[in-house]
Amino acid sequence: MTSVDVPRPSPPAADPAVGAREVTTRDLVVATAALMVVAQVAFRAWALYPSWFYTDDYRLMRDAQHQQLSWEYLSRPFDSQFMPVGRLVVWVVTRTGYTDWPLAASATLVSQLAASCACVWMLTTLFGHRWGVLAPLAIYLTTALTLPATMWWAAALNQLPLQVAFFVAIACGVRYLRSGKGRWLGMTTIVVAIGLVCYVKAVLIVVVLAWLALGYFATGSPRERLLLVLRERGRAVVAIGALAITFATYYRLSVPQPFTAGRGRVGLAVDTAGTMLGTSLPSAIVGGPWRWWRTTPPIVLASPPDWAVHAGWVAIALVVAYSCLQRRNAWLGWALLLGYALVIYGLLAASRGQLFGSLAGLELRYATDLACVLTMSVGLVFMPLLGAPSAARRRTLPVMRWDPGRRLTAGATACVCIGGLLSSVSYVEYWHHDNAGRAYVKNLQGDLADLQGSVDLPSQTLPTSVMPEYTKPANASEVFLPIVATGVRFPQQTDKLMIIDDQGHVDPAVIVPAVSSEPGRVPGCGWKVTERTTIPLTAPTFDWVWWIRIGYLASRDSAVRVTAGSVSVRAHVQRGLNSLFVKVPTSFSSVTLDDLGPGVVVCVDSIDVGDPAPGMGG
Repeated sequence: MTSVDVPRPSPPAADPAVGAREVTTRDLVVATAALMVVAQVAFRAWALYPSWFYTDDYRLMRDAQHQQLSWEYLSRPFDSQFMPVGRLVVWVVTRTGYTDWPLAASATLVSQLAASCACVWMLTTLFGHRWGVLAPLAIYLTTALTLPATMWWAAALNQLPLQVAFFVAIACGVRYLRSGKGRWLGMTTIVVAIGLVCYVKAVLIVVVLAWLALGYFATGSPRERLLLVLRERGRAVVAIGALAITFATYYRLSVPQPFTAGRGRVGLAVDTAGTMLGTSLPSAIVGGPWRWWRTTPPIVLASPPDWAVHAGWVAIALVVAYSCLQRRNAWLGWALLLGYALVIYGLLAASRGQLFGSLAGLELRYATDLACVLTMSVGLVFMPLLGAPSAARRRTLPVMRWDPGRRLTAGATACVCIGGLLSSVSYVEYWHHDNAGRAYVKNLQGDLADLQGSVDLPSQTLPTSVMPEYTKPANASEVFLPIVATGVRFPQQTDKLMIIDDQGHVDPAVIVPAVSSEPGRVPGCGWKVTERTTIPLTAPTFDWVWWIRIGYLASRDSAVRVTAGSVSVRAHVQRGLNSLFVKVPTSFSSVTLDDLGPGVVVCVDSIDVGDPAPGMGG
């Protein structure tokens, strides 16, 4: 039988779509948002790493040094701030050594990354994975509103965790309002609690959650909305309300308040309102302030040009009017933004505004959290809040039919973002080039390392560019130096007194004489001291902290006692030609030397009484 070759059917052609997942709008939105966040973090890295500590940062590190990690330390208020999380971060940074700025900057950068990612999650939770969420995200990522509280580490320790807590709490809270599931209520409560141990202003998250519940997830008259929320979300009201009340009570009783309301402050409150609500915030919202007022660098204040402020107000008015004419309930988002701005103004007017008036309103650091509300409010106005019966929606018959289109909308958003970036760059330049503390500390640390061993220094007041007068007593060298270096002493007597100049360099000290000793009577010796000898001054001193320089020639090493006025100091003289420096915090008219060893002869050439100053090398 003859075999016949039967042709086999060829296998079907491979379908390129089989095994491949379709790229969705969700994927593209998430990928684009991720790229935007990465770009922002790269920009913040450029801003942070060349920067340095400033004033309160040193005070926080001083508090953390040599401290055991305990609740007593973590809960200790700092300038009326209850900030256990911030103190924990400072404690960790100080464990690695002195002034570890790279670690502090890295911690700040991680917090910023967390806040930006949380912002993405909040926006996509509230409005879905749609292209529209990228506009408010871009505004948050580029606004200069958040930068002053990022560059200054002490402020970043509070305000960046607050931003994380705000975005996460809002996202969890909205999920609870949609579903009523207890796990989302629990997460919301926990996140708000964490926010409260980061920064006291986290209590305002509760107000925003209440606005969302009443304004967006309820319908009817104000009374009907309130009753509906109490009936359907009563356990949330109890849980989060109890948390807020408990914290407010604890804060009131346990945290000292430096500001008290007083009469005659109306003018200052009006001045603060004019600069904050009328100038700095409106300009920052639309991409400003574009220009900064060089006050006490690196801290600078918003100083937008008048024409830019006016243009900003016109732009805001046009956008608000257009959105309200086009969309039902758009006013709810703007009311949230305005109400929040008024609240933070009230807090500022009752605190820093009492001291600084209009200047306080120009400091954007006090309004950082408004950036979070701005981001959310823009979304609430122009996109429907998913699952909310009272969300903003396009009117069936809009009062204004003109549609700006996607290109114009994207262009306007780009202008705001570019303005924010330019404002941010100009702000960062002050921290890169005008923070005198960086060069001062670097010079100081370098010179002390070169000198090796213990270095004896007098008490000094640091330059105001490094530690301003208002930081007293932290601006005293004996308080400041142990924060940034080791091996320094502040003795009452020494044979080698060094001093720090205004640039942070350590030089030999000389005494600028206010008064000197009378000439000695022994030729070639001056005052010959073998037993108790009193050397008169040319004039008595007044009550002050004086330094005495005794120039002497000793026959051999010996102990000696130096007495000036009511102060007596035990010291040592060394064989040969040397100097002895003694600090005397009182008035006197003579200096007495005694208690030398047997047979020791000391010739005192001169005694100068005055203040120490850098020598010829300074």
